[in-house]
Amino acid sequence: MKKGESILVGFLVGALTGISFGILYAPEKGTQLRRRLSYRLDKYRNILAGVMEQLIETREKMVSTAKVEEKKRKEEMIEKAEKLMTEIDDLSLKIKSRVN
Repeated sequence: MKKGESILVGFLVGALTGISFGILYAPEKGTQLRRRLSYRLDKYRNILAGVMEQLIETREKMVSTAKVEEKKRKEEMIEKAEKLMTEIDDLSLKIKSRVN
């Protein structure tokens, strides 16, 4: 997990923990407290699931982009290597023709 992702997850976990403790220590009937706590936990679980989904999608896009860039660079390197080989062959022929 990247540093930014771990900070975000840590922040969300801390926020949820703080909210949970705040709710638990608030003077309220047990039934109402459980209902409200359940609602908020579901709400934050859905938010967290959305954030995690976005992180996964972003990561997949970055990996896909990196693969495309790698393929481009590889093709460029092959092209340059072939060009250099052609130039080397040409120079080699010129040197041989001058020696003979």
